[in-house]
Amino acid sequence: MEGVTRPAGVREIADSIGRFGVRAPSREGKLVSDALRTEVRKGRVMRVGRDLYVGGHPLSERTRSRIQASLREACRTGIGNKGLW
Repeated sequence: MEGVTRPAGVREIADSIGRFGVRAPSREGKLVSDALRTEVRKGRVMRVGRDLYVGGHPLSERTRSRIQASLREACRTGIGNKGLW
């Protein structure tokens, strides 16, 4: 969801991650929802409504680069096809 500054739902977030080829073996929505709950607790994400989340603050360039590298590696090695979670 790079560059998205509007609220997004769990399904939209899961689909966005899926565009990198990363898929959960099952219950993808639950896994994304659980991850969002953790990020809300840490203050990185804000819940603005039922099934609506928005980034709490911009990611540092280093964090953004690390996330992108992890996704590229998952796609390159085929982990994304087997499920990263």
